[in-house]
Amino acid sequence: MNPEINTEVELKLAIADGAMAALRRDPLLARPLSHGSARLLNQYFDTPGLMLRRRGIALRIRKSGRTWLQTVKLTGTVEGGLSTRPEWEQRFVGHFDFSAIDDVALRRLLEREQPHLAVVFATDFRRETWVVEAAPGCRIEVALDRGAIRAGDAVLPLAELELESKSATPAQLLGFGCALAQRHALFADERSKAARGYALFSGEPALTPRHASQPVLTADLSCREAFCTIARECLAQIAANLLGAVDSDDPEYAHQLRVGVRRLRSAIKLFEPLLPDGFASTWQAQLRTLAALAGEAREWDVLLSEILAPVGRLAPDYPGLDELLAAARVRRDAARETMRAELRRPACAALVISLMREIHLLSTAPGQTGQADAAQGEARADKPSGRSSEQQPESRLADFAAARLQRLGRRAAQAAAAARKGEVARLHALRLRLKRLRYATEFLGQLLRVPDALGLRKIVALQTSLGLLNDLSVSGPLMEALARAHPHTRAAIAFVGGHHLAAWHDRAVPDTIRAIRWKSLGRDWQPKRKS
Repeated sequence: MNPEINTEVELKLAIADGAMAALRRDPLLARPLSHGSARLLNQYFDTPGLMLRRRGIALRIRKSGRTWLQTVKLTGTVEGGLSTRPEWEQRFVGHFDFSAIDDVALRRLLEREQPHLAVVFATDFRRETWVVEAAPGCRIEVALDRGAIRAGDAVLPLAELELESKSATPAQLLGFGCALAQRHALFADERSKAARGYALFSGEPALTPRHASQPVLTADLSCREAFCTIARECLAQIAANLLGAVDSDDPEYAHQLRVGVRRLRSAIKLFEPLLPDGFASTWQAQLRTLAALAGEAREWDVLLSEILAPVGRLAPDYPGLDELLAAARVRRDAARETMRAELRRPACAALVISLMREIHLLSTAPGQTGQADAAQGEARADKPSGRSSEQQPESRLADFAAARLQRLGRRAAQAAAAARKGEVARLHALRLRLKRLRYATEFLGQLLRVPDALGLRKIVALQTSLGLLNDLSVSGPLMEALARAHPHTRAAIAFVGGHHLAAWHDRAVPDTIRAIRWKSLGRDWQPKRKS
């Protein structure tokens, strides 16, 4: 029996509570080519040691009506919000049959492990489907799933929308998803049902805050390809934490959402010389607005965790400190609810999906070769000194990286020279320069030789100290608001302020600034060369 082999390209969207009914009535679904509904019962199998999960394999049987199907899926790739997964599907006749799977290594693995396979979790949901023609020749299957995932006694509600390409390009699929998200609370969610089922089975959280990871770049990429790779990683961080921030009390989601936005804005600024006209200004403004929505809640979180809590642990019985902490928690909780309401607005998720589409279009734009776009970028940015214009294509990205980091390094050195006396405003300016340099190093440093003389560890330590100064500055207006509303806490506020002022002086930041070899930052970044 030959399985049906295909590669599905889909966009997964989580649905916020209360958005289901309006979504079903959306005008984009009003005149489908076909429309149907079915209850789908699925059982997922694995070995006792979850060997299939470790290998990125999902094996399930599905009952739809009176028919059972056997499906094998591989993890595939998730890029720019779109999931691409190879799968093999065939009729299930009461026992597994892997003989017709054309991936020899996969077939042998499944046949070897077949005696050990058992059900680990199940899904039970009703799927309503529409096949729509979003544009001439552009067919998309819209699948609305409502139900639950079960693993033993544990249950996880399921409410998601899957947009699968039948004859749509990735850009068309993302565009259709963005059109829906502009009217409904839909959030890009790359997690598969299998991934959530395994988490439920293992007692793991359904979602955890997503931290930044370093995108892998190679010198043979064009500069624009490198930017798109970096931007996709930043967008994945933004999308995952946006999804968590609207429902979870964990403050790390809002923090990592803002980190993801800052990293993406830094990447756009870094590559601005070679991006299309208007791209940077358009998206910088929108991303700044998105970050600001989580700003107040994050500021209260920082006040509680970084300013008040350390003093509370040192002097738990200090008069008025408990009242101060309680008042700050009330303000934090109110700010968090306001943030959630703003982040649930369709405009936020639509912004992320729209930017995913723009990055995809940018990555597939014709004529973006390594030579063409690096030459454009080098013409509008500082060139590395002593470089010949007759370079091999694989060296272009590394040269562009060296030019940009040298430029950022020189600006950081200038800011450091201005901040030597410890003036607060100049220290803040230095902190921003160092943050941009750090993000650029995380993005592009893998392509460069970074001499030990740069003293990057000292710079990281300095940035940490300057971060504390920023936390104290941001917390000042919040503490003033608490003092006005709760006069009995003023002595405790003064005590907290005195503690942190002493800690700040102990860091001797001006001495650290003078000890760093700043001039190296503007000249010692060199491209790695093939040996």
